[in-house]
Amino acid sequence: MRRFGVPEPPPEGFTTTELRMIDLIRTGHTNRQIAALLHLSVNTIENHLTQLFARTGYRSRVELAAASSDGRLTGGVT
Repeated sequence: MRRFGVPEPPPEGFTTTELRMIDLIRTGHTNRQIAALLHLSVNTIENHLTQLFARTGYRSRVELAAASSDGRLTGGVT
């Protein structure tokens, strides 16, 4: 797909925005910083986080970041 300029779908059912957010959370960015980097509002970032927590079962940014860092953030997420 990449050869023809067609973007590949994000892994594990995450959207591209969610993957970018998870990476930025893992590297210690605040919601305000993430919003600025992704050109979204802070409320939108908070809504995405709430949805991520509900879908993954994690209850905090720390849990989400730790799961992302050690590879537990896989499977079962749509």
